[in-house]
Order: sequence, then C-alpha cells, then structure tokens
Amino acid sequence: MSARMKLAAVFCGLAVASLPQLGRAQTESLNPLPPPPLLPQTSPAPGEPTVEGQTVAERARPEVDPLGLRAGDFFFYPRAELDESFNDNIFATSSHQTGDFLTTFAPSFDILSNLPTNGINFHGGAAIGAYASHSEMNFQDAYGAVDGHLDVTALNQIYGGLRAQQLHEDPGSVEFPGNAREPVLYHEYTANIGNKQTGTILGYRADASVTRQEFEKVPATGGGFVFQSDRNATIYDGALEGNYELVPGNQIYLRGEGNYRAYDHAAGNGIPIRTSNGFRVDVGTRIDLTGVTFVDGYIGYLEQNYEASPLGSISGLDFGGHLIWNVTTLDTVTFHVERSVQDVDSEISQALGVSYALSPGYLHT
Repeated sequence: MSARMKLAAVFCGLAVASLPQLGRAQTESLNPLPPPPLLPQTSPAPGEPTVEGQTVAERARPEVDPLGLRAGDFFFYPRAELDESFNDNIFATSSHQTGDFLTTFAPSFDILSNLPTNGINFHGGAAIGAYASHSEMNFQDAYGAVDGHLDVTALNQIYGGLRAQQLHEDPGSVEFPGNAREPVLYHEYTANIGNKQTGTILGYRADASVTRQEFEKVPATGGGFVFQSDRNATIYDGALEGNYELVPGNQIYLRGEGNYRAYDHAAGNGIPIRTSNGFRVDVGTRIDLTGVTFVDGYIGYLEQNYEASPLGSISGLDFGGHLIWNVTTLDTVTFHVERSVQDVDSEISQALGVSYALSPGYLHT
C-alpha cells in the first residue's frame, strides 16, 4: 500500500483574477480535471433539480466569487495550483519500497458564457509533475474542452461537449507494465450529448457518449519498448434515467445503462480480442436529509459480456452512493463509492501468468 501526504496549500485565482476561489485539489494521479468556476449570479437558473446537494465549492457566493475578466457575454477565469505530495511507495511494490516527493504545477483557465438562456464554455489546462529523485517518472498532462447547453424550455435542456486529453499512468497504477521505465502516455477524446427535464414531479435524463483511447508504446527497462496498442479502443455508452419526486427534496429513480467497448486488435500470442458489451440496471434515491446533508444511493446489477467465447463474462452486484455533508457554510465533507468492470491489460496478465480464459477483467470498487 502506498501512503500519500498533501503538504502544500492550493493557490487559486492567480494572475488577473487575484480574488479568492475555492477549488478541489487533484488526487492520486493529479489529472488536470478541476471543476469550472461559477459565474457571478444572484439566483439559481430556472429548472434546477429539486435536490441540489451542492458543496461549498459548487454553490454561488456572490460576495467572494472571483469576478474574472469580462469580454462581452463571456468571463475569463485564469487559475493556477501548486501541489507538493509524498508517496512512500511510488512503484507500488510489496517489498523494497521507494519513496519520493512529487511537485505538480497545474495552470488552467475557463471561458464561460453568461447569457440569459443557452450557453457555451471553453476550458484548458495542464498538470506538470516533477519527482525529486526519479525524473524518469516526470509527466506532462494537458486537456482542452468545449461544452454548452440549449435551453429548450425553462425545465428542459439539451447539453453536450467535446474533450481532448493527454494523460499518463504512473507506476502505482494497476495497469502499469512492470518493465516500463517511464509513465505510460495515452490520449483520450470524448464527445457527449444529453437531454434532461428537471423541476417537475416526473423527470428524466438521457445521455450518450463516445470515447476514444489511444496508448503510446513505452520504453522498457533494459532496452526496447513495451507496446500498448492492443489497449486502443472506442467506447460507446448510453444511459436513461426516470425519476419521481415523492415529496419536495426526495426522489426515487430507475436508471439503465449500456456500453460497447470496441478494441482495435488483440495482443497476439493467442490472446483473443477483448471487445465486449455490457449493461447495468439500478434503482436509487436522492434525499435531502436536513438541508445540509444530501444522499444519493443506488443498487442493482451489472454485466459485461466478451465477444470472444474463451473470455466469458463478468457480472455481479452494482451499487454506489454519494453523500454531501455541509458541516458549516464554509466546510463540506463528501463520501463517494461506485463499482465498474475494468478490462485487464494483456501485458500485465501475461507477466503475472493470469489465465485469460478465467479473467479478461475485474470488478473495481
């Protein structure tokens, strides 16, 4: 097990803004995925969900929110974050553990529209990580995104977005090849579209997305490369939810989701391709307990079926939940748990001697 200690504070709203803004620090791999800042606003937009469950970092605070730079109907929010962390086992080994300090600099920006209806936003940023003693594991992550929404009515909204990222897997990742001497780099491209109806007793939400993942070969210890192209895949996902408000602030919902994971090719050596399709069905509830504590929990069933018959299928209990406790007006505690089916990297399984007929993937909680 590895232990991580956050040693430094987060510096937000640098450069032009120079005003306080609360943000969430990156965790684990420190991917540059911070939540966008809020626009200055005096009241919630029409059609907001009856169960808000907002944290202190999400709700509007007109008295302290950064003003940003205004250009017509757009606001520009620059931001920078500096993190110092220590990991006492950066290679995630059971013996001969190696520790190191990691400094991560994460500049980013958001350009947000402030229109009466509809909206379009632009985002970009990076996370540049440098280890104190293991420079071969340094990384440079980056992302760019655009998203928006079309307000069909006060209660009905169509939304969507595009996102491109360069990310990495560090030595502590489950999928990291044991003989790689640098982080595994990969690119991820995502497009999503959805429609939702909120603010009524009966509501719904429909979402669809497609994600493309492309992995680069990584230099191997002792020379040569560890090829990762068999992990290249296109993932299609769709979900539909219907919800019913029992009393104000309390909802029950039924959600179904399906996916199709299309891999480009197999790894060779007789290992079949890992293309699969799956689904999950859940029933859940969203509850406003006290006005300061919000709970969203669900339970159901999930299954992933692999097209290659030797790989079989993975199925089991599906569950998850999200709890938000606003301890004070300036402090929020959150708890989150979820489950998913993760495909096994063929290079990792081969190194560990795992039988593909027994385990093409695993349940990750």
